[in-house]
Amino acid sequence: MKWVGFVLGVLLLGFLVQNWQPLLPVVVFGQPMFAIPLGLGFVLAFCLGILCAWGLNWWVEKSQHPKSEEEVIVLEPEDVEYPRRRPPPSEDEWDFADDWD
Repeated sequence: MKWVGFVLGVLLLGFLVQNWQPLLPVVVFGQPMFAIPLGLGFVLAFCLGILCAWGLNWWVEKSQHPKSEEEVIVLEPEDVEYPRRRPPPSEDEWDFADDWD
């Protein structure tokens, strides 16, 4: 897994070196402030995207887990009686519909 980061870093460094010449102006509120190389702009955007993803992941995980100080207590009675099912009617029982005939 550590090789993935190393290879990604080398690829980004190669991209930065290859795309150094064209300059991109940084525009704030419609006014160009300063220019940065194209490769540096891509590398900065990529790194900021990784940081944002890491921060959002940390924030979501933090909000989903309750604090370790709070303990969930579930109270259950010791003697639990569940309703019993009625037995199916047997053939020996009366059929009241027959009595009306």
